[in-house]
Amino acid sequence: MGEAKRRAVAYEAAKAKLIQSVTGDTRVVAEAAIKLFEGFILPKRYTGGCYLTTMILSRFLKQECGIEAEAVVGYINDGTDDIFISHSWLEHAGSKTDLTINLTEMPEFRGPLLVQDQTLRPGNVTYTYHRERTPEALAADMEMLADPRTTRIARHKAEEHQVMLARANNPSLMDAYINMAPKDQGYEAMADVLRR
Repeated sequence: MGEAKRRAVAYEAAKAKLIQSVTGDTRVVAEAAIKLFEGFILPKRYTGGCYLTTMILSRFLKQECGIEAEAVVGYINDGTDDIFISHSWLEHAGSKTDLTINLTEMPEFRGPLLVQDQTLRPGNVTYTYHRERTPEALAADMEMLADPRTTRIARHKAEEHQVMLARANNPSLMDAYINMAPKDQGYEAMADVLRR
């Protein structure tokens, strides 16, 4: 059996194990996440959409399934340094679902596909998830802001994080953000996959 076939078999086994182990709302969340990954993210090779994807999934679960699931805007870290990267994931019943870190523009930084804290597809990197930056991460950020070579991107990323955090914490701002998305990446495009 080739490597691609082995990975596909392992994915199907992990997916079946997860679905068999959950019930009720947790199962609905897991099934929706898998549908969105398999029916939208993977076939479109959709990258760079962590905030939008997470907010749309959260909105869909609430509006069309009656399930509260939080779109978290926080940070991830790969453990190689103290730099925390702004990122978004879904939380439901204390478990994380991260559909967007497994498919990245830079494959060497690909993380695992997480659904309800279960790894369905491994990545090249294991990330830790944080709602706030550690003192070490804040110091690293200050260094980047003080360095003329990195200050522009560090400032832009800090501002983007604050805007996305505000959107995630305010339903009206979140709805406005979702409604601004291009039609082929917006609510109806993803919801169409989720309704199947």
